[in-house]
Amino acid sequence: WASRFLFICLMYLIFNFDAKPHRIKPWLYIQPRIRMKKIKCGILHPDEETGKRFSNFIEQTPFLKLTAQSTSPSEMLPVCQQKEIELLFCGIDKDIEKVASFCASIGSYLPIVFISSDKSQAFDCFRLNALDFLLTTDSYSTFLANVFWNCWARTRTGRGC
Repeated sequence: WASRFLFICLMYLIFNFDAKPHRIKPWLYIQPRIRMKKIKCGILHPDEETGKRFSNFIEQTPFLKLTAQSTSPSEMLPVCQQKEIELLFCGIDKDIEKVASFCASIGSYLPIVFISSDKSQAFDCFRLNALDFLLTTDSYSTFLANVFWNCWARTRTGRGC
């Protein structure tokens, strides 16, 4: 009877018994909360609809925080130069020369994810030191996978976004 009593005490310590004994809830099941560092993002896209779509994607992502959003590079330039954002989503649908001069003016310290509706512009984007390239038709799962592997996983390893 002593071994059974010790076994019951041990099971009580390990498991949290409900009123019904067939429903056993282990107390070890409680998962700790992981605090993620939020990456401050900015969106620069000439099309407001696409900008809203990607801002919704950022709001759904737990490790991203939308800090600035604009349709013109002249409004976004001071935000980038003051280092208020850590990641920039930049649309290049209309004029790639304008975007190239904007990227040259902010320097190479800010990682940029380019957004376009045309796959043929991807090569030009990587010439501008792009972190990643997304299509405007990409789903949220594609967005999340690309941003996670290129940004959040890199910050966890200490390499920065």
